[in-house]
Parts: sequence; C-alpha cells; structure tokens
Amino acid sequence: MNATNIAKLTLLSFIILALLLFSGYQFVALPIEKEIQSLESEIEMETKRYQSLEVLENKPEDPGEIKLNQLKAQLPTNPLLDQLILDLEKAELASNTLILNMSFGVASLEQPAEDSATDQTEETDSTETSTTTSFPNGVEKLTVSMSVQAPSHNHLELFLKELEEMERIIQVENLAFSGGEGQTNETNSTVVFSIQISAFYYPNGEIMETNS
Repeated sequence: MNATNIAKLTLLSFIILALLLFSGYQFVALPIEKEIQSLESEIEMETKRYQSLEVLENKPEDPGEIKLNQLKAQLPTNPLLDQLILDLEKAELASNTLILNMSFGVASLEQPAEDSATDQTEETDSTETSTTTSFPNGVEKLTVSMSVQAPSHNHLELFLKELEEMERIIQVENLAFSGGEGQTNETNSTVVFSIQISAFYYPNGEIMETNS
C-alpha cells in the first residue's frame, strides 16, 4: 500500500468519523439540548407565575371592596331563595327545632306581601315584632311564613337568635303561638309557633355597581 492509498484511507476514516459524530449530535445530543431548553423555559414561566401569585396574595385587601362584599351579603341584588332556605335550615339545626312548613311571597316595601300561606285558625296569641328599618328606594322583600315546633321556649328563643345573627338582613314581622303558650315555666313543653320573616334584596344595586 503506497502513500497515496494510505492518505485516501485516512481521509475516508476522518469523513466517516465526522459523519458519525454529526449523526450522533443530530439524533442524540440535539434532541436532549432542545428538551433541556424547553424545561428551562417551563421553569422560567412557572417561576414568573408563582411570583405573580405571591404578589397577589401579599397585596392588601381593598377596604372598599370588603365593605361592598359585606353589603352584598346583607342586601343582595337577587332574592337568593335557595340560600335563604339553606340559612333557615341551619338555624333549625342549631336551635334543635323543626320547621313544619314554609310558604313564600314577594312584595315591595310599600305593598303587602303576596303570601300563599294558609291562615292559622288556632292561634291563641299573636305578637307584631316588625321594626322600622331604613332602606333605599327600590328595595324588595321576600317574605317567609313558617310553622315551627320547638321542644321548649328556650329553643324558640335560640331559633330567633339564629335568625338575628344571619349575615343577611332579616326582619321578624309576626310571631304567633298556636300551642304551649302559658307554659313558660315548663321548659320541656313543646311549643308550636308561626313566624313570618322578611329578607330584603336590592335589584337596583346591580345597576349602581355597574355604573360605579
């Protein structure tokens, strides 16, 4: 083998080695490098997202927004009947009383409620407990008439206390006893009473909020 053949063989070997290295880079190293770059980009994005969330969490709450949310809970823009029923059931559970029936009606503050409740014919005493509350024009009220059974007068008072402590504005319009009156000293006597309450909502509040 002469020098020319050796040189050709050496050159061919270098070409083959270069092709192998290039192929290895294209099919092995390059995909790994791209994957590393992709992972680095994802890590950078997640870091920025985490930093943004951290800033939002540490941002002090706007007192005006907090007050607006409280007002919405007290005087919502919709009747929210399902939520009211849920709150009444919570009061029932907390006071260990039993709501026998409920009926509902809707009215403006200037008109009597259109209540579907049947008249109580066996009431022995009735107490008007309605109080005057100042509301803006356009406020509507949702009335709820209930017959409630309580194990004692103490449980009755606890039920009324639960109503008073509701976040939503609740007004007791009427409280009438249909049994158990005159037995206030017998704390274990069952008391059945009828109660009518009003929960208020402000349809115009949504318009005012949109315009603000």
